[in-house]
Amino acid sequence: MSDLDYDKRAKDMYQMHVNEYRTLTAIGKRYGLTKERVRQIVNKYKEGLVDVQDIRTSGDREDH
Repeated sequence: MSDLDYDKRAKDMYQMHVNEYRTLTAIGKRYGLTKERVRQIVNKYKEGLVDVQDIRTSGDREDH
């Protein structure tokens, strides 16, 4: 599985869990994974989103 396929799968799992309110068990059954593995993938994807969203300029600093 390529990185691109993995990223899409992780995004799909995250969206199913957050937007569609599917359980980790239900997602795992769809992909043939354990609930724990789905939890790990969803959390890792979520951490990636947080890292990107935290990169922003602050209005209270001067650029040097």
